[in-house]
Order: sequence, then structure tokens, then C-alpha cells
Amino acid sequence: MELQDADLIDEIFDVAFWPVAADFKYEDVRNYPDGHIDLCLFNGAIRTSEQREDAELFRRKCKVLIAYGACAAFGGIPGLGNLASREELLEVAYGSTAY
Repeated sequence: MELQDADLIDEIFDVAFWPVAADFKYEDVRNYPDGHIDLCLFNGAIRTSEQREDAELFRRKCKVLIAYGACAAFGGIPGLGNLASREELLEVAYGSTAY
């Protein structure tokens, strides 16, 4: 019998939060005591205040937080938004673009 990736992860880990694969809510994480989760794999850039709050929440609730991927390390595509002002970004996205 072969295990699928999600099954294998479930066999090895007690998953505390994985919204892509299970119906977890941020409120569930908020209710854990600080340091309750052993390991957090955090993927993606922090571009908005909501994403910052998420990262800070997971940092409090996890003993170890590992940020991985191009966005986490270097900003990735979301990081390009730091090269322009908010007004310039909104103008390009919603004002002057031809589509």
C-alpha cells in the first residue's frame, strides 16, 4: 500500500494548521498556548499587515519557525512592490493598464 503525501505527513506529524489540506482556522492557532507547536514551515513573503500578523502569531505559537522559498528569503514577486509607492502600484494595476 502506497501512502499519498498528505497521508504520509499525517502518519509522521500531528498537523496543527494546514489550511490547504484541512479545515483549520487561525482562531484554532490563536487558542494554542505559546510554544505549543514544535515546527512551522512558513512559505511566502510578508507584504501586508495581515501577513505580518500571521507571521507574528506563528512565531509565538511555534518553537521553531522556518521561512523558506524565494519569497521568504528575497521577497519574490511581492517584494517588487517595494520598488514603487502605493499610489504608483494602484495606478498601474487599476488605472493605466490596457486590459
